Amino acid sequence: KSASYIMDCCRKVLEVALEVVEQGYPVTVQTHMSPSGCYWRCTIKSQYKSVNYSSGANWIFFEIADCDKKSIQQIAAELLPRLGIDSNTPKPLWGSITDDANSVLQADWLYRAMELTAPNGFWSEFSDTGGFSTFQAPPNTSFDLVNSMLSYYQSNKTPHPFLIYEERHKLADAAKNGNWTAAFEILDQHPTWINL
Repeated sequence: KSASYIMDCCRKVLEVALEVVEQGYPVTVQTHMSPSGCYWRCTIKSQYKSVNYSSGANWIFFEIADCDKKSIQQIAAELLPRLGIDSNTPKPLWGSITDDANSVLQADWLYRAMELTAPNGFWSEFSDTGGFSTFQAPPNTSFDLVNSMLSYYQSNKTPHPFLIYEERHKLADAAKNGNWTAAFEILDQHPTWINL
């Protein structure tokens, strides 16, 4: 298989995880390389179950076949029950302000990592043989960053510097100037910010 073919598979796996978050369900995403270094792996975890993907499975994501022919939304709908999530249950990330700051920060980290690796990059946090590595990604995409983001937020009551960038400044300026149309457009792109 070509490198671009594998990259397309891996990126779509992460886009499916992001879709689950956009639907309001907190999940964690962990990525790593196999011991041989030949396969990229991704684990998506909910509070109920976890599912695993290996790039060796190509377009079979989490035992869901033909993912090359399905939309992100279709795959996410099939993934929810595999994660033990009932799509009819309340969506804890949206609605009222959540008490679970960690879930919000994990979701926000995923958004930011996806933005940094767009349009077709992905990352590997560690290898099975130890150590940290990145692939097609800046070095700051380690999932360990979530913990430091949470403690930073709890100590300083402001977002971690990793989450401060141009779009956040635009949101702050729009709110300050009463430009709510612009503010809501930005929040449509970054819904987790509502809870921070």
